[in-house]
Formats: sequence, C-alpha cells, structure tokens
Amino acid sequence: MNIYKTAMLMTGVVESMMAFVLFNSLMNKRERVPKCAYAAGILVLAIIIDTSNHIFSDSIVNISAAFFGMLFMSLLYSGRIIIRVLSSILSVLISSVTEVVILLLLSLFLGANADKLLGNNAWLLLGIVLSKLLGISLAVIIGYRIKHNNELPDTNYLTLFTIMFVIAMIIIITFYKMLQTGVNGYLRNMIIICSLGLCATIVIIMYLYEATLRQQRLAAEQQLAQRQLNEQIRHYKEVMSSQNQIKNLRHDLRNHMLAIAAKISREEYSQSMDYINKLLEKTETNKFDINTGNTVLDAILSAKKEEAEKKNIDFYTNLKIASNLPIAEDDICIIFGNALDNAIEACEKVKSNPYIKVLLSCCADSLVCKIENSCDNTDCINRTTSKEDINNHGIGRINMELALSRYDSVFNINQDKDKYTLSIVFMGLDKA
Repeated sequence: MNIYKTAMLMTGVVESMMAFVLFNSLMNKRERVPKCAYAAGILVLAIIIDTSNHIFSDSIVNISAAFFGMLFMSLLYSGRIIIRVLSSILSVLISSVTEVVILLLLSLFLGANADKLLGNNAWLLLGIVLSKLLGISLAVIIGYRIKHNNELPDTNYLTLFTIMFVIAMIIIITFYKMLQTGVNGYLRNMIIICSLGLCATIVIIMYLYEATLRQQRLAAEQQLAQRQLNEQIRHYKEVMSSQNQIKNLRHDLRNHMLAIAAKISREEYSQSMDYINKLLEKTETNKFDINTGNTVLDAILSAKKEEAEKKNIDFYTNLKIASNLPIAEDDICIIFGNALDNAIEACEKVKSNPYIKVLLSCCADSLVCKIENSCDNTDCINRTTSKEDINNHGIGRINMELALSRYDSVFNINQDKDKYTLSIVFMGLDKA
C-alpha cells in the first residue's frame, strides 16, 4: 500500500475523530457506556466514511452516508435530537468546506486550475493532509471554546453557526465549479480572495453574535445577582429587627416582671396569664439559637439552622469569633448565605444522615471558616447548580468569589467522596 492509499484511508479516521470531538463538546457521554465503546465508535465511523468515499466518491449519497453514520454514533452521547442533527451536519460541513478551501488556496499559490491539481497525486496528497489538519483544528477550536465557557451551546447559536457554514459551502463550491470551467488568472484570483473574505466575514459575524450573547447573559446575571442580594439583605434586616425586639424585651424584663407581680397581687390571674402569653409569643417566634455577638452573622446562621433542621439535616456549629468582624454586612450575607444554601441543597440529595458543620475561629488577625456537609458521590465541585431552573440559580459561587475578592482571603473547595468542604481564610483583618 503506497502513501497515497494510506492517506485516503486515514481520511475516514480523521473525519471520524473530528465528529467525536464535536460530540464531546456539544453533548455529554453516557455514564453506563464504557470508554472502549467510544474508541470502537471512532473506528466504525471511519470504516463507514472510507467505504462511502470509495463507493460513492463525491456524490450526495456519500455526504448522506457520512451524515447518517455520524448521527448513529451520536447515540453514544446523551443530548437532544436537534443537537445530534446539528453536530452531525456541522461535522460534514467542516470536512467539505476545508477540502474546497484548501483546493482554492493551492490553486492560488500554484497558479493551476482545480482539475490539474486533482490529477496530480503529489498535490492531491498535500491537499488531503492540509484539509484534514484544518478540519480537525476547527473542530478542536470549537470544542475548546465551548468547554472554556463551561456550558452547552444555545440551540439558536448552533443553528445559526450551521446555517452560516451551509451558506459558505454553497458559495465556495459554486466558485469551485467556476474554476473548473476555466477562467483567466485575474478572475481566478478574485474568486479565491472572495472565498477567503467570505470565510473571514462568517468568523466575524459569529464572533459578534457570541459577544452579544455574552453581554446579554452577563447583564441578566448581574440583574439577577443584584435582585438576589437585595432580597437577602431585606430578609436578614427583618431577622435582625426581630432579634433587636428580643434584646429590647430582655432589657425591659424587670419592668415586665413588676407589671406581672402587680397583677398577681391584685389577684388578676387571668390578665397575668394573658400578659405572660404575649411575652412568650414574642420570644418563641423570634428565638435565635446562635449568638456570636455579630448580629448579621447570628441572623444568617440561625435562619439557615432552622431551615436545615426542618429538612431533617443535622446542623453543628463551633464558633469562636469576635463580635466586631471587619467584614461588610452585605458581604457576610453573600458569603455565608450562599455557602449554607449550597450546603443545604447538597444535603437534600443525601439519603441517610445528612449534616452540616460550621467552624468559625479567630486567630490573631485572621478568621478561619470551614463549612463541611454531606453530599452524594457526583462531582459537586464542577457542578454550578443541580436545580432545574438554571437561569435563576447557580450564580451563588460567582457572588461569593466576587465578595471574597474584596478581602485578603484564600478560598478552597474539596470533595472526598460523600464529604464536601468549603474553606475560607480571611487574613489581615486588623487592617481591613
């Protein structure tokens, strides 16, 4: 087997790898499918593509066979049918467009028409190598951008991306057919320049579209974060107000006792009981189990402890801190509120003995914070949120990191099977 036949066979392997790169980026692997099945899938798809290329050459049947082969292999991944179809179409388009683009570029630099290049095995081999390198590079770049954004692509974005590729392929193939009919050198150069300009225009359009989407998403997240923050601050201010009522009640306890004693001395037992019941109602509806001296932190920990215990989650605290922490009240709300919300959310998925442990300890000018909670065996570190409404949840960690960035702090998360630990160290608090 000569090098030319080897390159032709490797075409199917590269195109198959290109398809699986896109699948990995646009969909999720199925948990129960072994890793060897994906390697076998690449090999099977390569055989399908090579067989189709050999039998049907450059016909529409060849393209259809490659598409349906890729669509079938996409069943190894979990995802919506529209994503499967679009990713398979995109893979076929990348392969087709890169072949024609390389052919046009070679025609430009070598000054020869397409038929002459295709009839020369050396130039054909060079074209195959360059087109497959370009194709796999494009697939890797697309995959990297999607993974870098840490999210699956929007269907509308992927649809537009595919449509732009279809338009480019139709126009470039039209130019290619024009070159085959025979044109002068000037017109050939203009066709090639226009083809390259078309590709550059598509790249710019998609970049601007992506930038617009990113700005819209960022604006929506900021509005949502601000609304969430305002709601948290309003809630904790109400809790703080209730706690202040309790402190006032304790302060006036002597006066209340004098009033009760006076009623008892006049044998107004019924009025005395009513007076006592009113006092008990105030203390029972606004009681706090946690008292560190920091009003905002007490309110948050008490509220989250009550919420956790209502959900049968054990809540333990070990608190040794100063009452006058030099940390802004809204930052305390963001950091500890979101951290405990995430801990409660994780514990809700644990079937047996869910727990949360909160450790706060002051040491010299530093504050050590450790929040440990039980969790399931899934990857909780890289999972933004497990809630179905992902548009309104999952930004708590972003808010926390933004709040922590205002201090000299160290932030670390760790998961050991069914135990999740959040560690924060505030340093230099005496200078804050």
